[in-house]
Amino acid sequence: MSELAAGALDSVDVEVRRPPFDAILRTTWRELSEEGLIHAWASERYGLTGNGWLEGLRITKRLDAPAFRQKMSQLAASLKRHVDVDGRREDAFVYLDSLAGETSLSQDFIFNAIESRLLDHEFNMRGAYWESHHKPGTLIRVPLNFGMEPL
Repeated sequence: MSELAAGALDSVDVEVRRPPFDAILRTTWRELSEEGLIHAWASERYGLTGNGWLEGLRITKRLDAPAFRQKMSQLAASLKRHVDVDGRREDAFVYLDSLAGETSLSQDFIFNAIESRLLDHEFNMRGAYWESHHKPGTLIRVPLNFGMEPL
């Protein structure tokens, strides 16, 4: 989490041979990968997954910080406006850079929130996700049932 700071999940990796990571047992890296918290970028280089980012936020208590909760609420409200525009007749779509511009939230925060399904987990709701028929990490699908409780 300290390597990532406020960056996007896909922008940072760690090399296991470099301090302080070289003190971590190779079996630990394997276990973290098997649990879906990290993924291998290359030989002995790992990055956080969305689930890893969420777990990191929990461990560091960032999820509980009022400023972080405010960012989540701001993102949820903006996404809800997109789907409410047409009276919830169909899914809405919004580009990552456009959403960042209208919310003043960083693209990195929004990327991580969508990638980790942050709103789904923390607000117990159906959240937005990446549109699969588009370049990964650029177009967000806001489903018709956004904000509703999952079944």
